Amino acid sequence: MNMATQELIETTVFCTYQQIDYSFYSSLEESGLIEITLVDEQKYIRHSQLQQLEKMARFYEPDG
Repeated sequence: MNMATQELIETTVFCTYQQIDYSFYSSLEESGLIEITLVDEQKYIRHSQLQQLEKMARFYEPDG
């Protein structure tokens, strides 16, 4: 992990951990509710957004 990503969590890791589909995260981003940080073509969230994003993830309901 380099200095640029020490305060960041990769979005795919977060989605896997929270068991949410990436499209949910993507829709939050498109709505302006969360910000992403792009590093070497990978999307990351900041640690400072983690608590807010975890609360939003509780509302996720998979299709089906």
